[in-house]
Amino acid sequence: MAKILIVGNPSSPLIRQRGLIGQLDGHEIFWFSAVRAELPEVQAFGLPAIFSKSFLARAVLEPLLLMHAIRLIKPDLIHVHYASKGFSAIPLARFHPLVVSTMGSDIAPTVAYRGIYAPFIKYLLDHADRITTKSLFMDETLLEIGDFAHKIERVTWGIDLNHFVLDRSTKELRKEWSIPEKEFVFFDPRAARPLYNKHLILQAFAEYLKQADIPATLLVAEFNADKKYLSQLKDLAREMNVMHKVRFIKDIPPDNMADYLSLADIVISIPSSDGFPQTLYEAMACGSFLIVSNMPQYQHVFEDGITAKFVEGDDVDSIVDGLVWAVSHSKVRQRARALGREYVELHANRQTQNELVNQMYADLIEVRG
Repeated sequence: MAKILIVGNPSSPLIRQRGLIGQLDGHEIFWFSAVRAELPEVQAFGLPAIFSKSFLARAVLEPLLLMHAIRLIKPDLIHVHYASKGFSAIPLARFHPLVVSTMGSDIAPTVAYRGIYAPFIKYLLDHADRITTKSLFMDETLLEIGDFAHKIERVTWGIDLNHFVLDRSTKELRKEWSIPEKEFVFFDPRAARPLYNKHLILQAFAEYLKQADIPATLLVAEFNADKKYLSQLKDLAREMNVMHKVRFIKDIPPDNMADYLSLADIVISIPSSDGFPQTLYEAMACGSFLIVSNMPQYQHVFEDGITAKFVEGDDVDSIVDGLVWAVSHSKVRQRARALGREYVELHANRQTQNELVNQMYADLIEVRG
């Protein structure tokens, strides 16, 4: 049994799940984060609560407390989730073996990899023994930062294929949201923030209702909402007189996401920038057809007009055309349903991905030993 120190945000359900993978192989997990983690069988370290919300206090104290935690724990391996760690990159870079899992936004020059953060991110990546990525696009982004090809390990993290399945019963959910039987359902499951272009989806949906013969309802997730932006979205729906056809969904417990994805005939994801979200794997596993932005990270996975429909994510007319096209091509959607399920079983099986991570740990710890 090894001692593994996780450095990551425990408020993220995905990072919580990923950070505990080592427990499956009997490893002892320790956790360092600004806000102290409260997780089963995990010894947590972090900032005193009084400092955790102060940017300045975190910038100064976090590296010092992290060094103290490393000395105290004497871990066999450190795994950092999300490469942007500010000054904490300095003590982290001194330790080996070091694994850094990139998320997408942390290495994107349009999001986190810029300004004062960029040199610290590069410093951490330079000193990592392994860098995990979820896609070929992320590999290419990394290689623009540095010569990391020999360090890259493909880990998609996967999804629970026993939970995200085809043909889940959605009768009660349809009834709960007052969606008429057999009415078409569009679903935008991404965070309620400007990055995800929900306002453009709303505008396109309003135009779709004017053009199309097939009635539809749009589900809009309010996940991780920017309150001002969310308020603007609701005002926009009222102004366009489509509020009666839109359902804003405040809370979707993780266990219920599969039901919403199964209810959706079409899932829409058109962010301005992205990595490759688990939500898309989940949608594919549940048989939803996808409308996505025409971006390289999606082009590596989907085939336009076969397994998804590409649109220009910043162009309402293109999104409208995508909605109309997808609704009218039922045979394409049926084929994509089978192909999507096949893809996730091959590339995004959580059990297989967990085994890959633990094998990576074993290999690195063996070399260190």
